[in-house]
Amino acid sequence: MGRRKKYKVGDRIFFEYYDGTVGTKTVIDIKPKSYVDDNGRTINYDMLITWKSGNCSSGTEGYNTLPYSDPRVKALMKELKKQDECADKIREFVNANTDIYSIETIAAALGQVAIEYGYEWDL
Repeated sequence: MGRRKKYKVGDRIFFEYYDGTVGTKTVIDIKPKSYVDDNGRTINYDMLITWKSGNCSSGTEGYNTLPYSDPRVKALMKELKKQDECADKIREFVNANTDIYSIETIAAALGQVAIEYGYEWDL
C-alpha cells in the first residue's frame, strides 16, 4: 500500500461511490482504527468521520480516499471552487452578525432561505 495523505479535521476528502461517481465530504472527526489482514499483520488506519448525530456516525476509511491528483477529483474540485467562495462569504456574514443573532437563529434563517429556493436539508 502506498503512502496516504494524513488528513485533518476540516479537510475535504474524495471517494468513489459504488457506481463509479466521485463524492466528497468534510472530515469532522478522526478515529484511529486497525484490522488484522489475511497474513496476521495489524494494519492501522484512520476512520474519517463525515457525519455524526447523537451516538451514530459514518465515514470513510483513510485508505479508501481518492488522491487529489486523480483527474476526476481535479474536475470536481474545479466545480466546488465556486461553492467554497460562496461558503467564505456566508462565513463572513455569520461572523459579522453573531453579536446580533444567535448561531441557531442564523442557521434556521439559512435553512428557511434554502427551502424558499427549493432546497431542503435537515438542520
